[in-house]
Amino acid sequence: MHASLIRRRPAAIIASTLAAVGVCAAVAIAAPLMSAGGAQLRMENRSETVATSTNSVAWINLSGPAGHVVVPVAAGTTRLINARFTGESNCNGPNSGYCRVRIIAFNTVTAAITELSPSDGLDFAFDSDAGGVASDLSEGNAIERSYRLPAGNWSIRVQYSVSNNTVQFILDDWHLAVESSQ
Repeated sequence: MHASLIRRRPAAIIASTLAAVGVCAAVAIAAPLMSAGGAQLRMENRSETVATSTNSVAWINLSGPAGHVVVPVAAGTTRLINARFTGESNCNGPNSGYCRVRIIAFNTVTAAITELSPSDGLDFAFDSDAGGVASDLSEGNAIERSYRLPAGNWSIRVQYSVSNNTVQFILDDWHLAVESSQ
């Protein structure tokens, strides 16, 4: 073997190792959010069979007392919240668009809003309108979110909106389940 090949091998090994570490570092940056909790402290469920609708591009609270769950978090503690929302959804309009749902924690003292994770702002489509189709049939859809809340008085709420105001979003026969853990 030539001496020049023997001398290049360690350099090639080092370069390959650094490249692999760089790839792993890039993957680590894109790692998913994770949370874990202890014993479940509370479980509350809300349901509604009366349809509600909107064509608002601004977030609207799901109406009525069934649309939220109050979660008090004592001073010096935190609570892991897991919230699931399921419902019959109908998203229709003359132009294509989509219907959005998010789950938030509303601090009833400070009025601060925290979107539960993964918080995706306006990017999560709960349902979508098929442009040019006479009717989008109703179907069941779901969203699940979680977040570790600090001390405070919180109201877990479902909000909904549409991507453009020509879309009509109807929610019916829905269920909200909120779990609170240590």
